[in-house]
Amino acid sequence: MKPSRSEADVLRSIREALKALGIFHLRMNTGGFRDSHGQYVQFGTPGCADILAFPWSGKVLWIEVKSSTGKMSKDQELFQSIVETHGHTYLLARSAEEVVKEITVEAA
Repeated sequence: MKPSRSEADVLRSIREALKALGIFHLRMNTGGFRDSHGQYVQFGTPGCADILAFPWSGKVLWIEVKSSTGKMSKDQELFQSIVETHGHTYLLARSAEEVVKEITVEAA
């Protein structure tokens, strides 16, 4: 049995694969922090996918990255529903191979 890869490792391998394929993509960070005054600052949209890519002319691919055991939150499920309603492609990916396969199938 091979060891489970962390979500950070999967994210890194997906970004490397997209770069190798010459596909423009953005890392979509979400979260928050406390500033020097103790004020909480939130950034990003709750549930937003981890990567936004443009692999096909006029097409948008949102990629939610998970480890082999990771589960989507309710916010992530809602985000998926919203972007699919707008005609975008959404992929829950647990490996770079899944992303490359999606891109290859869509391009055919």
